[in-house]
Amino acid sequence: CAEARAEACEAAQSALAAAQRAAAAAEGEAAELRGQLSATRAEGARSWERLQALRSELTAAARAEGGSRALRAEAEAARRSTGDLEMLREQLAAAQRLAATSSA
Repeated sequence: CAEARAEACEAAQSALAAAQRAAAAAEGEAAELRGQLSATRAEGARSWERLQALRSELTAAARAEGGSRALRAEAEAARRSTGDLEMLREQLAAAQRLAATSSA
């Protein structure tokens, strides 16, 4: 009976050690994801600022040039890049959810 208890205790200690290693690995992964999330947020903010500046420049140029076809095409490209930014925001939101799930 004592031998069975000792074996059970050893198995429990081994399982506890494995769980602690898994928790430490998950914490490391969560920290890495938080770092990636922070970098993604910063890049998204810079991209948004660049996009807004580009849109303003294109709007001013279109007015100055009377709306030439080339400027309208550039404005359309800027509008398409807004879709890229929205995709980046969706990826950011997914990364945030993943980071929240990993740290929970």
